[in-house]
Amino acid sequence: MTKIYYLTDYTNIPKYIGKTKNILINRKNEHISSSKNSNRSTYKINWIKSVDYNITIHLIEECDDELSSDREIDYYSKLYKLTNGTKGGDVAHIGYKGRKCSDETKLKLSIANNGRILSDEWKEKISISGKGRIVSEETKKKISDYRTGKPHKRKGHKITEEISNKISIANKGRIYTDDEKKLILEKKKLTYDYCPNCGIHTSQTNLIRWYFDKCKKIIEK
Repeated sequence: MTKIYYLTDYTNIPKYIGKTKNILINRKNEHISSSKNSNRSTYKINWIKSVDYNITIHLIEECDDELSSDREIDYYSKLYKLTNGTKGGDVAHIGYKGRKCSDETKLKLSIANNGRILSDEWKEKISISGKGRIVSEETKKKISDYRTGKPHKRKGHKITEEISNKISIANKGRIYTDDEKKLILEKKKLTYDYCPNCGIHTSQTNLIRWYFDKCKKIIEK
């Protein structure tokens, strides 16, 4: 079995994700020792030195050896502001790009993730690590290019009666803000589903938010 762990400092926010078969306290001491004896300048080494080597190690989970790389990468992808030099897994040694999982490994990952529930503490740490994250214009463009021309993943999705009942129960007694009430009233006043300025057909919410008097056709004029 392989242990997936994270390192942190006085902030208690995960700073490094790793995996080991060693005892956790020994693995922590290895990180400290390598940082003291290294002349290299990496995010992890600089961080450990900046907190005067006062770091702690925490177990996230134990998993099968062949799943450990994928699990480590999975946790890495959920956190930000880490000091890892790579995205985890075996990428530092054999390279992860282009690697394909066998059907057997995919099945084991599916079973391992099925019904998996993150603790409130772990969710809070994910939330804190992502706050203040700035997405570059280059990344935004890549996301836009990737999604352009592709239907939304929930297009054609039908809500079951069970889910409809859950939504209904959740909304009972809900108190709407003044802005929400105003939006609902504006929706009811609409008699068509397109913008008269540019002719675009879209949802009532988008029409109110982005079109009519806010339409780009008017702004450009």
